[in-house]
Amino acid sequence: MATRTFTVPDLLDAKGRATARARVIARRIDTHAWLDEEQTTDEYGQCTFTTLPTDVTCVLLAQWGTESRWFVAPVLSVEEGGTGGSDTETAIENLEIKDAAIKWAITL
Repeated sequence: MATRTFTVPDLLDAKGRATARARVIARRIDTHAWLDEEQTTDEYGQCTFTTLPTDVTCVLLAQWGTESRWFVAPVLSVEEGGTGGSDTETAIENLEIKDAAIKWAITL
């Protein structure tokens, strides 16, 4: 399975302070399965997932103390204006770009 990276944006508490050491877990929206990767936010309230699937939008749940916050790591389909993938190979395949089309685009 191809994977992609996604960095959780700054996780701030109700007073606007960065939330360090929050536990963040990811879930696929198509199968609702929790993914194996788990991260902990740094002193800036950020963390990076490195094994999210390239072709499925995921949601991430950050938990610290009694607080929690959800984040979305989207992959937009072609119908939604995206490529349906977050890597070059998947995007080219989903957009049905043929070698000839690329050659003509480069030539012109």
